[in-house]
Amino acid sequence: MGFEVEYDKEMEDLGLCIKELRKHKGWTQQQLAVKVSLSREHIGHIEGAKGDIKFETLVKLATVFEIEVSALFNGQGMGHLPTSNYLAIENRLITEKQLLGNRILQISKHRGLDIQELSILTKIDYSDTFKYLNGEKNMELRTIFKFATALEVGIKDLFNYNNSLPDNSIYVGKT
Repeated sequence: MGFEVEYDKEMEDLGLCIKELRKHKGWTQQQLAVKVSLSREHIGHIEGAKGDIKFETLVKLATVFEIEVSALFNGQGMGHLPTSNYLAIENRLITEKQLLGNRILQISKHRGLDIQELSILTKIDYSDTFKYLNGEKNMELRTIFKFATALEVGIKDLFNYNNSLPDNSIYVGKT
């Protein structure tokens, strides 16, 4: 499958997970929208897999659902055990951006790629790539997916990387 097909599938899975979590909490789209400072329409677009989603929004959603960001992509949804003692959303966003950037850098090193090569593979400007990896610039899910594709890992691997890639790590662009 190609990039767009794989990306669309990830967006659909993410939308369903968010909808499932919202319904489990007993919230309407409007109630969730208020909690994460978005419009009800934006929540509807996320649940319906329309458009893109900012990493900041993923962090806000994970925070209000009391789960890790990675749980939004694990297909675990409500099955994931909630975590406690969350940082304020602003502090958590900074931490999560830095963690994601570090994971991408670690996988890049694992793959023998430097930032310049990663920039070329993702077709993202070098200075933007550098800012993303240092947590200085917000990413949208499409950008995160570009990194996963360039690194030949699934998006779930990016959020769960812990110094080794699983044996079933796949290149998301292959059929």
